[in-house]
Amino acid sequence: MLLGSISFAPQSEVLEIAFGEHCYRVTAQGVTAAPLDAYFRLDLCTPIPIPYRLPLEAVQFREVLDGEAKVVRVVVQGDGRALTITTYWQQQQWIAFTLCHQSSSSEEVIELCQQSSQTYFDLERREQLAWDLRNNGHYQEAREEFRQVLYQTKDPLKGCALMLEIGNCEYLLGQSVEQSSKAYQWYQRAQRALALYGSEAQLSDFTGKYNPWKRLHMRILVNLANINVVRGRLEEGKAGYEAVIRYAQPLGLQREYHFALQGQALIASILGQRDRVIDVLEFCKKIDVATLRENYSLRLNLSHSYILVGRLIEADIELKKMLDDYEQEELRATVIYNLAWIAELRGEIGTALEYYQWSYSTHPNLDSLVGLAWLLRFQDPSEAISLVLQAVRLLEEVAFDPLQDYTLEWIKILDILRHRPQFYNALDSAGFWIARMSTCLPAAYWETPARRKFLQCIRDYENSLNLASSPKV
Repeated sequence: MLLGSISFAPQSEVLEIAFGEHCYRVTAQGVTAAPLDAYFRLDLCTPIPIPYRLPLEAVQFREVLDGEAKVVRVVVQGDGRALTITTYWQQQQWIAFTLCHQSSSSEEVIELCQQSSQTYFDLERREQLAWDLRNNGHYQEAREEFRQVLYQTKDPLKGCALMLEIGNCEYLLGQSVEQSSKAYQWYQRAQRALALYGSEAQLSDFTGKYNPWKRLHMRILVNLANINVVRGRLEEGKAGYEAVIRYAQPLGLQREYHFALQGQALIASILGQRDRVIDVLEFCKKIDVATLRENYSLRLNLSHSYILVGRLIEADIELKKMLDDYEQEELRATVIYNLAWIAELRGEIGTALEYYQWSYSTHPNLDSLVGLAWLLRFQDPSEAISLVLQAVRLLEEVAFDPLQDYTLEWIKILDILRHRPQFYNALDSAGFWIARMSTCLPAAYWETPARRKFLQCIRDYENSLNLASSPKV
């Protein structure tokens, strides 16, 4: 079976590879022995898991020329086993290598690895096209391109990574129950495929922070945990994040470690543990200064949490920095909404109204819609009612999302419609929303002061309606 594929950007004319206690130097010209001290000094040197010794005499060198690309195959035989290392070169720079390991003859191994350099580079280009589509928001097209590469690749580790990306595209196509289920299935498929690859790698003592199996394993665990949280399975999500945190940092997988910490902050946010959210996100911000500018969600969630606990100055500073850092209108609209909320809390109604209007007109969203209606309820009641009726329709259609807490929006909507005939339908809709959240989330979700207040508000409304409709004696 194939053990894996590790790709690097063009860096060197030399690839150092260790087999057991031996080290070989692979170049575009051939294979030679390398001293062990040289192996231990080279950062690019990548240990390959072969649980037996291989003398240099057992190494065969083959090469295939194909246009500008050059494919070098190193076939190693020993103890009834065979290994093929396929390296790819362009302009004397190695760009990737693929290795396979199988208890059979070298001919069978070579046959398994038969993939011309042209096919390899075609797949590389197609995968890059998929990434470009994904990064530009064309998730359906990207998904299909990733699938085509998956069906053609002979590398199981690459296949696992592609399954993961297909799952990501499914999730990004729309965060509905159906899409999250499809994403979850692809993540599980990647996990099962990786388990077979990982068991072989673990038996061969495949260790080190450059281990691609472990990195991919951590990524899959994070994504499975994310889906569990989105579905309301908070305990499963928590367990997944804890597993990543336990193993990722010792392996040097900082990116996966940060994602898992932010996942824990999301769970704390869902449960209303605001101080815990701030502690975790501030810690992430401190240890990840280098990429902080790119981490929109961390900065936005931290600012939002600051607002909830009344730390308005810190929230205001961070949000205004974000306006300087991001140009996408959708991202800026959410930032402006939070600035509008701060202005409203400070009593700066004119500024808040301007911000809400700008946010909603730039990228229509439910939060700004309700905020705008709330500020217009006295100066333009008819417009406020029109806006909240739109909000009620949106809330009736919105998919279940535990990350979106609409209790404050419902309180404002019901208050605006309190003496209007549309109030009864809105109250029913609020009841359906409560039932849906209660079905998917633990009872602890409703234990925060704001949510308890919301539930009491609903009970008071329902009690007043019951009293009004009860027969007079």
